[in-house]
Amino acid sequence: MTRNFLFCFSFLIAGLFLTGCSQQDTEALTTSSGTSLYLANNLRSASGNNIAAYSANGTTTNLTNGSQSAYSTSLFVSGSDVYVAGYEYTSDGYPIAKYWKNGMAISLSDGSTNAYASSVSLSEGNVYVAGFVDNSNGNSVAVYWKNGKITLLSDGTSNAFANSISVSGNDVYVAGTVQTTTGRNVAVYWKNGSMNALTDGSTDSFANAIAFSNGNLYIAGNVYNRNDISVATYWKNGSTTNLSDGNSNATVNAIAISGNDFYAAGAVTGNSGKYIATYWKNGTENTLTDGSTDAEAKAVYISGNDIYLAGYITNSSGNKTAVYWKNGALVNLTDGSTDALINAIVVK
Repeated sequence: MTRNFLFCFSFLIAGLFLTGCSQQDTEALTTSSGTSLYLANNLRSASGNNIAAYSANGTTTNLTNGSQSAYSTSLFVSGSDVYVAGYEYTSDGYPIAKYWKNGMAISLSDGSTNAYASSVSLSEGNVYVAGFVDNSNGNSVAVYWKNGKITLLSDGTSNAFANSISVSGNDVYVAGTVQTTTGRNVAVYWKNGSMNALTDGSTDSFANAIAFSNGNLYIAGNVYNRNDISVATYWKNGSTTNLSDGNSNATVNAIAISGNDFYAAGAVTGNSGKYIATYWKNGTENTLTDGSTDAEAKAVYISGNDIYLAGYITNSSGNKTAVYWKNGALVNLTDGSTDALINAIVVK
């Protein structure tokens, strides 16, 4: 995992992001058309621990009390119900995989080992959460939970991670990464528990996002080329398309499909070596920042003709400022006095 410079869960496990977030501004979170904007964010407690939280229409709801660090990683909105996936540490230092429905916590693991919830989705009244759980050998096992019941996706003989989940009818699709016996990371997806490799394992690759739309399966992430440079990549029904040129590192963190249009959010590395927040529409690259400081697009959502992206921009003090963009226009959500980052965005 360490070779993937923007792989979202190398950040997640290390706890390098979401170290603090100020109260959200109500006006900033309500679009001009009056639609509601939901964000998965985090707040720093007085003790310095992270509080898992989400924002809706400018009102921030704390999901944990700050006695132990906790993180929100994913967001799904269905009607008036808000589902947030994440994890909370025990006093013994083990993260418990959880999701919250309208602020009420449902634990998916018992705290006896490391467990992380990375993605949440809802289909036909059923709650699906993807993640990974450490086994007795210390290897991460890719899993998903349906209404709290766990399904193992990997056998635990090597590390595997489930990073994103999409459900269509009775079919459950999960994107992730499996390590080979030689230590290579292979981008994979599982359909109803059956694994399918997207690369041959000759170089490292990672599948970070998945969506099923109009009979097509979309997966995105990054693949290292022979020069050890990360290439932003997506697969449509298994066919590979490179989004970046392979001359500098790039990755995709999130995807969205609207009609026949495909959107991918992530980052590319600029000439200065800084990450540039970027999105691609049907393969055309659009940069959101100038590369003077690190920035990244972690989430994307399409609402009508509007494109919403969310993530962070690093300020001159080196702190990450939580931000979102609507049609390229920047909205700062925090003041930059402490690190903050948005992991998910939904507009209703």
